[in-house]
Amino acid sequence: MFEEDVCVAKHFSRNRIWIVASILLGSLMVIGVALGSGRLSAESVSAETTANDVFVPLVATALLPPNRLTVTPYATLGITTHTPTVTDIAHAGDGRLFIAERSGLIKIIMPGGATRAQPFLDISHLVKGYPDVQANWEEGLLGLAFHPDYATNGYFYVAYTGANPTYPVNGESYQIILRRFRVSDSDPNVANPNPDPQDALMIINKPSVQDESVANHSVHNGGDLNFGPDGYLYMSVGDGGPDPLNPDDPNYQVGDPYNHGQSLDVALAKILRIDVDQTGSTPPDANRCARGRAYAIPSDNPFADGAGGNCDEIWAYGLRNPWRFSFDRATGDMYIADVGEWEFEEVDYQPANSSGGANYGWHCWQGFEPYVDCEAENYVPPLLTYPTGGYGECSITGGYVYRGSEMPGLNGYYIYGDFCTGRMWITAYAGAATTATEIADIQNNFLSTYGEDINGELYVGGFFSNTVYKIVKQ
Repeated sequence: MFEEDVCVAKHFSRNRIWIVASILLGSLMVIGVALGSGRLSAESVSAETTANDVFVPLVATALLPPNRLTVTPYATLGITTHTPTVTDIAHAGDGRLFIAERSGLIKIIMPGGATRAQPFLDISHLVKGYPDVQANWEEGLLGLAFHPDYATNGYFYVAYTGANPTYPVNGESYQIILRRFRVSDSDPNVANPNPDPQDALMIINKPSVQDESVANHSVHNGGDLNFGPDGYLYMSVGDGGPDPLNPDDPNYQVGDPYNHGQSLDVALAKILRIDVDQTGSTPPDANRCARGRAYAIPSDNPFADGAGGNCDEIWAYGLRNPWRFSFDRATGDMYIADVGEWEFEEVDYQPANSSGGANYGWHCWQGFEPYVDCEAENYVPPLLTYPTGGYGECSITGGYVYRGSEMPGLNGYYIYGDFCTGRMWITAYAGAATTATEIADIQNNFLSTYGEDINGELYVGGFFSNTVYKIVKQ
C-alpha cells in the first residue's frame, strides 16, 4: 500500500510519486495485452541487460509462455462514498468471492458476478485508514482468510492496521492487528460485526511515531493471511518502516534502520505461523512479541523456545514488506512477493517440505545484491527479481500458482505483477534455472491484489477501482 502524500495505493515509497503521477493522467483501467521481452536465457543476463528484463541467476534458461493473458470485468463493487481499493480476494469454500476493501468493508460477489448491496462485514470503525486523512495509504484492512472448517465453525480472520481514535487499542496508533470474526447464525451472507475482545488474537506494535529521526512508520505492514496445507494460519508482517528517502537525498538513511529483518525477538519483517484452533491457549511471548491470546504455537515452529528469547510465532524472516504470499494448492509450496527498496522487487520460494526458519536476507540483502554490510545467517536468495523503475515498475504484487481448468496451458505457473505498470509475469520453479516471462500488460491498473476462487481461477483487484477482474486467455 502507499504513502500519505499522494492518493495512490500500497507498499511503495513516496519518492516514487513521479511514477504514479504520470499514471494518474491515464485511464485507470485500459486493458491491453502485449507479450513482452521478459524472458531471459543464460546468455541474455549481462551488464547490458535492459530495464524490462527479469533478473535471474546466470544459469537461467527461458520458459515458453503457455498463453497470452488479459483480464475481463467480472463484477463491480457498487457505488459508495469513496472509490474502493481492493486489498484482498478470497473464497470460503464455495462459489462466492469475498472482497476486502482498504476502508474496512468486506463485500460478497455471488456466483455469476452480482455484488450484494449489503456488506458481509463493516469494520471501518476499527481500521486505521480511510477516511482518516492522517492515515497512510499503506494502512487499512489488509488481509482476509477463512478457516479450513469455515462451513462448520463459521470463523474467518482479518488483518488490519489500528487503531482509530474512536476505537483505540490500548491507546496506541501504530499497530498491526489480527482478529477473528464469525458469520452470523441467521444469514450466511452477513458476519457478526461485534467480536469478543478476546478475538483480537494478535496486536503487533510498530516503532514509535515519536521518533523524529526517521520517517513515517505507518508503512510496511504486510498483512496477508493464508491457511497452509498443515491447517495453521500464516501471516505476513512487514518491517514496520520507515520508507527511507531516495539514496541521492542528503538525509538518506538505510531501510529497516532497527534491523527488524534479522532480529528474532520481534514479529516484524516475518512470516508468522500459529495454531488458531487452540483457543484456550496463551502463547509464551504473549506480552512481548505480538501481545497474543487465544492461539498456540505449533510445536515444530523453528524458533520456538518458550518465554523470552525468540518470538515463537516466527516461521521465516528477513523480509521487507511481504504484501502478498500464497500456497500452491496442488503442491503446498509457498511463494512470497516481497516489495523491494529502490532497486529490486523479489519473489521468494519455500518448498512444501520445508521445516521453516528460512532467512530471506533483508536488510543485509536486497534481491541478489548486498544492501547493508551485515551478516544474514542461513541466507536464502530469492527465486527471481525484477528491477524497480525501468519502465515505471514500482512494487511487486504477488499472485498464485494457477490450478484452474479454463486455461490448462497455464497449469503449474506462478503469476505475479507490478502495481504501477500492470505488467504480469509467469514463472515455474526450476531451482537455479528459474526464469520468468511477461505474459500480460493491463496498463494503468494499479494492480493491488490477486485472488483465487474455489476452482482455482484467478482474479485481480486494483486501487481506485470498483471493478474486480478475472484473468482469462486473450
